[in-house]
Amino acid sequence: MKAIIQYPVKTVLDGTEYFPMLQSGKNARILLSLIASSQFGGSGINVIPIKNIDSNTTLTDLIPIGFMLLDILTSSGSLNTISIGTSPGGNDIMSGVDCNGYYAITVDKWFSESVAQTLYISSLAWVSSVDLYFVVLNITGGAIPPVLPVANPIVVLGIDADTTLTDLIPAGYKLLAIDTNSTSLVTVSIGTTPGGDNVMSAVDCNDLATITVDRWFSKTVKQTLYITSSAWVTPVDFYFSIQKMI
Repeated sequence: MKAIIQYPVKTVLDGTEYFPMLQSGKNARILLSLIASSQFGGSGINVIPIKNIDSNTTLTDLIPIGFMLLDILTSSGSLNTISIGTSPGGNDIMSGVDCNGYYAITVDKWFSESVAQTLYISSLAWVSSVDLYFVVLNITGGAIPPVLPVANPIVVLGIDADTTLTDLIPAGYKLLAIDTNSTSLVTVSIGTTPGGDNVMSAVDCNDLATITVDRWFSKTVKQTLYITSSAWVTPVDFYFSIQKMI
């Protein structure tokens, strides 16, 4: 059976694209985003890009009032070991992370309902400039930072054989999670190379399953994914939750 790939229909709300909620088992962060958007009139999940950092930097009032910091994504052409804290030289947000290429750090921290949060970026040796992308969630309807489209699902239906999904993840997008749906147990791996499992390794897909990925592949190149199983007992549906970074 040939796989059916459905790219999302995008809807604009306050400058942010969002997707209609799928059925049970979908990414909780996206649900929170939709709740925040509908209840507080904000645009849910937003991305604050800070580019070309090449020295210790103070980002004054970076996280707006009422926003939760979900993730920090980094992009660097060379290895830089970076810390981020809420005080000068601090590392309570991100401690000594080797940023080389693309990297994602989960934070999940809510700072204040009434005060914007300053962050301090530091490194013992700045080898090259680093781009940072702060993924924030509007909890209480504070002022909205610069917005980029976010969280659209790519639906791939009826996979029943090893499959190559060419250029599945668009350039500049982060793969948040993979949700699966099947009627019988199928053990599936997904990788960025043929037969690979560096994205999802031997996951038992029976009924509904959710796998958190949080991986950003490239700013400029689409990412192909390879789906494999040692025994395709029944077709499997896949839902790739993605987030636009740039």
